[in-house]
Amino acid sequence: MERATPAARLGQAKPRVTAPVALVTGGARGLGRATAEALAADGYSLFLVDILADRLAQARAELVARGYRCEVLQADIAERAQCIAAAAASGLQLANTTKR
Repeated sequence: MERATPAARLGQAKPRVTAPVALVTGGARGLGRATAEALAADGYSLFLVDILADRLAQARAELVARGYRCEVLQADIAERAQCIAAAAASGLQLANTTKR
């Protein structure tokens, strides 16, 4: 007997990610930003993490204006708890925006 998923039991569509997701640390500038742009050009949805909130917002705005999917989170990846939070948030935020 096949068990229904929690989403199916609630009558909700299961989130579907239509593109691979890249979590890029240091994505607000420099090498991280260049990496994010290259991944976006290859079809990845982006989740940028950086400690610089203002640069992060600017990077997101520029990437979205170019037609790329991008979410951001201001975090200090030198802190273990913030790394864990960023990894968890990247899956949740992108999955929640791609429902069928």
